[in-house]
Amino acid sequence: MEISSLTLLLVTFYTGVLLALGLFLLKNQYQKVFYALGLTGMYLYSGIGTALNQITNTYLWYYLVFTLVFTVTFIGLSSIKQKQESTFYFTQIQSAADRYTKLWFVFLCVYSVFNLFPLVFPEFKLLLLVQPPKPNLLENFYERFGSASVHPLLGIHEKIKTTLFPFFLIGLYALRKSRLTVLFFVAFYLYTIYCIESYIGRFVLIQFLLLVILLFVFTKRMSKKTMVVVGLLTVIAFTNFYSVYREVRLGVDLQQAQNNSSFENSANELISKEFFYSEYADTLIQAGQQVDFQKYVLWMLTLPIPKEILGGGFSLQLNNQITTFLTGQDVGKGGTYVHLVSVVGESIYIYGNYFFWMHAILIGFIFSFLCRLTMKTPALTGVSMYMAVLLLIMARGGISSTLPVVVNYFILLYAWMFFDKLKNRVPEEKTWVGGTRGISL
Repeated sequence: MEISSLTLLLVTFYTGVLLALGLFLLKNQYQKVFYALGLTGMYLYSGIGTALNQITNTYLWYYLVFTLVFTVTFIGLSSIKQKQESTFYFTQIQSAADRYTKLWFVFLCVYSVFNLFPLVFPEFKLLLLVQPPKPNLLENFYERFGSASVHPLLGIHEKIKTTLFPFFLIGLYALRKSRLTVLFFVAFYLYTIYCIESYIGRFVLIQFLLLVILLFVFTKRMSKKTMVVVGLLTVIAFTNFYSVYREVRLGVDLQQAQNNSSFENSANELISKEFFYSEYADTLIQAGQQVDFQKYVLWMLTLPIPKEILGGGFSLQLNNQITTFLTGQDVGKGGTYVHLVSVVGESIYIYGNYFFWMHAILIGFIFSFLCRLTMKTPALTGVSMYMAVLLLIMARGGISSTLPVVVNYFILLYAWMFFDKLKNRVPEEKTWVGGTRGISL
């Protein structure tokens, strides 16, 4: 791949200025993390790709405008002062996390056992916990996109599991004083996913690793220096792990995969595979292809309602639609995998070449609100950091991969928040003022 060093330097400098400006203007440490992760993701998955020589300059301007609009929206909304600092402090949630530590431990144990249900039904495969399967991407691929239907009980189990997930995050906060306990429950959660599916995505691992690091830092269980060291080691380890795991999940023996891989080759593969989604986005720009906007709006408005009730007409798979347009084949047929175009490319597909910046406003609005909703209550630190990491993930997979999580996973928690505010009025002196917790960035 041939890139323009001048364009890459320009985009890097521009993004760096926006990042520095945002970190200076934002006063709350949680808002800084949200903004930094969001902008970093946009740079990695949209910005670097602007330097490709075959990409038109139009895409470069789209990136510059999109990141600027996101910055202005997020900082502007985050800077609006509330009439009362206690508006988003949730007394019952905080009290429950502080007072019932043992009950939270029991809940995490029960939740972890509950997640094992697919290993028991419809086929008993619990022994996979002690004899884990080899990574098998092909089997996972055909199970996801094949014609086989999911058993109704498994569907119900998945909905209960995802609805209870926010309480899993609150439980991690409640048990924060024991880092080993937190690490155990997170590792077991991921290990269970792997045993059930014979596969786990590389970026799922990164997502939860970031969550744990940020949770420890903001609850003062990890210093800033340790965070930097762990972060650097993670980048090095993940770079080498990237190509090895890619071969292993396709059936190559682990030893052979390690022999075939080197850090340099793995780094080059990581960069070429992950940071140049702009190729696909540029194709969308040239073609002028767009989503059915009415269907897109209906999809967003009906997210909380199970599609089993509404029917398939209200479901929407943006990335699958884009892939079908780019390849001419449906995802899953003939080995066709999902082609990601990053959040900037997605904005063009949704709003077109002239109104793409509206997507940046929507994202800035949603995540500035989610940050404000969760940052005042210490018990919601895990929830807040998970949503911040989702903003990073959104930069890669787009809104269709993260908005359903924001809405459906947390709907029970939102209900608890609502009833908490109905029953309680917190005195001003009991609130957490932004910037008094966590770290300075």
